Parts: sequence; C-alpha cells; structure tokens
Amino acid sequence: SFMMVIFLCGLVALILVRTLKNDYAKYMRDEEDDDKAGMGDESGWKLVHGDVFRRPHRPMLFAALVGTGAQLVAGSACVLGFAVVGDLYVERGG
Repeated sequence: SFMMVIFLCGLVALILVRTLKNDYAKYMRDEEDDDKAGMGDESGWKLVHGDVFRRPHRPMLFAALVGTGAQLVAGSACVLGFAVVGDLYVERGG
C-alpha cells in the first residue's frame, strides 16, 4: 500500500507540474503580448489590489470560519502525526 501511495503522489505531482508549466508559458506569452501593446502595467497586482484589502461583508462569520478551519487543520495534523508515530490507539478495548 505504501508503494501505491508513492505512485499516486508521483502521478498527482506530474499532473501539477505539467499544468503549471503550461500555465506559466501562457502567462509569459500573454505578458509579452501586453508589453508590446503597452499594457504591461495595468495587469496583475493593479487589477486586484482593491479586492485584496477590502473588508469582508460579514467579518464575524469570516473570523469564525477561518478559526474553525485552523482548528480542523491543526486537529487533523495532530491525529496524522500520532498515527505516523504509532501512538494512536485505534483498537477496541475489551
């Protein structure tokens, strides 16, 4: 089963690398086209800077969801860490 996990991780990594490579090539090609047209400064950060720093519509709900997500990630990481180390007791008592 360990070899299957390694194989699947490698397969996912291969797909991600190919996708990212194609996206990077497309963005570089688009950037060169924008530079030729004189629009290189009006893309990227200047288009999204207003959305990055704007306040969310419901900040209390957003804070609760982010806090819950952080707690779930930390809890999952602890359980996986204990499982890897072997200290997690999963057998039934009796």
